[in-house]
Amino acid sequence: MSLRGAEATRQSHRISSDCFVIAIPRNDIETRANMKKKGFTLIELVVAMAIMLLIASVVMFALLKSKSKVRDQQRIAELNTIAQAMSTYYSDYQSYPYFEASKSKNGIFSRDENGYCFDGYKCIYSASQGSSWRVFLDNYLKNHPTSPKKGLVWQYFYSSSGSDDTPPSNYAIGVKLEVSNYRVSKTKTDAWYSSGYCQAPNCTPVLPKMETGWYYYIGN
Repeated sequence: MSLRGAEATRQSHRISSDCFVIAIPRNDIETRANMKKKGFTLIELVVAMAIMLLIASVVMFALLKSKSKVRDQQRIAELNTIAQAMSTYYSDYQSYPYFEASKSKNGIFSRDENGYCFDGYKCIYSASQGSSWRVFLDNYLKNHPTSPKKGLVWQYFYSSSGSDDTPPSNYAIGVKLEVSNYRVSKTKTDAWYSSGYCQAPNCTPVLPKMETGWYYYIGN
């Protein structure tokens, strides 16, 4: 080998040793590229979270509405049960019950140790022995239905006719409803003791703490 050829060989070896090439397997490159493609951007995450919150709110609203509807069905069913008991009582006594001791013609279907429910309104289930209410409760309405929701505005409110010395000849029981898809079947121009659905303030008799919304009445 000539001197010039040997020098060229040494230069070639130097270049090869200086230029170190890292060979990355093709599979690793594709994996990293796929991970980049599969990753979410910040905007995509925000949109996904917004959609999830919207779905959750829709489901929650539907669930709450369903529970409100069930409570309304319970209210209507219990008022109808009270009305049936009232009808049987009237057949036997030719009048409707009231508190003889206080001559109270208004009351709430609930119970309290002091005899009063809210704002001075009598608790019907706290009626004393000997009163027509006690006779009615002990013999005609033993299950004692009560409102599924607390608060004066949600109670079953009883109103009746008659003077202090005359037992009631008419009555009406009303309750506020939670759902708002009812059809009006009772207005202010109808008899106060008529039955049906009405939308406050066009309801009579006026119930305690009456608010705008739907009410159900049953009476005779």
